[in-house]
Amino acid sequence: MSTFLIRRLAASLPVLFGILLVTFLLARAIPGDPCRAVLGERATDEICEAFFERNGLDQPVTAQFAIYIGNVLQGDLGTSLRYARDVTDLMVERLPVTIELAITALLFAIVVGVPLGIISAYRHNTAIDVGTMLGANIGVSMPVFWLGLMLAYIFAVLLRDTPFALP
Repeated sequence: MSTFLIRRLAASLPVLFGILLVTFLLARAIPGDPCRAVLGERATDEICEAFFERNGLDQPVTAQFAIYIGNVLQGDLGTSLRYARDVTDLMVERLPVTIELAITALLFAIVVGVPLGIISAYRHNTAIDVGTMLGANIGVSMPVFWLGLMLAYIFAVLLRDTPFALP
């Protein structure tokens, strides 16, 4: 069992490296000047030069990537441009709500999915089985963001059951 876990962890390292590489490259591919995006259009060239130097953007891309990997390995995910706070702190702050949502989803899956699975197995090849399988296949194949938007629309707009606020 431990060899299996070690092999799986070793196999996940290239995937994690690939994810880091893709996120790094996507952040660099955003068009425009990062200084002016953060500090505004009125930022002078001197201010932008100091911004680039402070954030390591004046170095070659390979050096920037090495610094990025080093920071991620140390748990430093940088500073949020929107909130001007450490990203790690923001993630830790939101972790309880995320765990609550995950536990609620798991309980819903157990309370609804297990009984429907038992009923489908007991009534194999009946309308109940076909309907349950159809619903499960639609649920699995539907993108989560779309399902979330539709549920928010149904409960907030159509049923007026929950408050609805735009970000």
